[in-house]
Amino acid sequence: MKHYFLYRWLLAFGFLLSITFLSLNGNVRNILFQSSISSSSSITKTVEEKSPEEKEGFVFPDVIYGHVHISKTAGSTINEDFANKFERVCGNKGASYNQYMFETIKTNRMRAAKTNRMRAEKTNRIKMLAESRKGGRRTRERREGIFPGINRTKEMVSVIGLEDCDYVSFEVEWDFWPRTFRHGKLHNIPVELHVPCRDPVDHILSQCNHKGYVTDTELKIDCDGTDEDFYKSIRRCYNGLVRFHFNLTKNFDVKCVDFKKQFTTYFDYMADKLQPRRLVYPHVMKFHHLLPRNKTAECIWDRPDLMEKAKQYLLDNVSYYQFCDTCIGSDDDITHINEEK
Repeated sequence: MKHYFLYRWLLAFGFLLSITFLSLNGNVRNILFQSSISSSSSITKTVEEKSPEEKEGFVFPDVIYGHVHISKTAGSTINEDFANKFERVCGNKGASYNQYMFETIKTNRMRAAKTNRMRAEKTNRIKMLAESRKGGRRTRERREGIFPGINRTKEMVSVIGLEDCDYVSFEVEWDFWPRTFRHGKLHNIPVELHVPCRDPVDHILSQCNHKGYVTDTELKIDCDGTDEDFYKSIRRCYNGLVRFHFNLTKNFDVKCVDFKKQFTTYFDYMADKLQPRRLVYPHVMKFHHLLPRNKTAECIWDRPDLMEKAKQYLLDNVSYYQFCDTCIGSDDDITHINEEK
């Protein structure tokens, strides 16, 4: 009975308090509410005022990095290695969110394929791939059996989105960048583009080798014909050069990277910008699907006059080579500037 009366008394007292608060002037209630808010916001403000040095953990870069994947500049390896070692790397050849499992599946399937198809003979992996090629086309087995999920561009851009990406790498034509990042930004974060640059003559010969393999045709520079035959043989080897255009420099801060320093100076530079992954796949197995270049069969190396003529032709007609010619060695050359430090 005693507890019953105590309960009734507390209930009545609480009712009287609520009536009193509601009868207060609106300004008084607002002051009481604001005082409670200010006490909690003062704690938040203290955290926000900390300098980057005082904060623990990763600090996001001021920009989003875009890797302009030029064909035959080791872009696939860069994309894959970065996705394996750093967080928030997004690309069609590698994405951090599933790269560990991707490498596991790829390694297991390649080992199984090698065992099953090469048990009776000792050859390289090119022969294994040749079995899955018909008429010069990449078959479903090659695209999905050996490299599961390799075509990620549409999935990344249209389904997942690029909002959680610090480093973006795609094998696309140049207009992808201004269409995807309007005014050179993503949600007001600037996008900085990195363009790998390779020696023009060596690069075009690598393209001949690659394109000849994919199309099952023999592509080589014509060293014995007329000037027009020579230039025509160069143009036949063009592969993926439309991935760069000078229009990119209108809205983007475009930097260049020396092809020969990508896995040394450039990697070290980006390692300071990107967040390391907690779990890194111990061994990224490379799948060299191209026939090795036979440089002794490339006639141009014995003709310094043709080497100079080829270089000049490429510089006069291809914007990518024009950009690289002016950028390498300048203040916009990431590998040059960071080697001097």
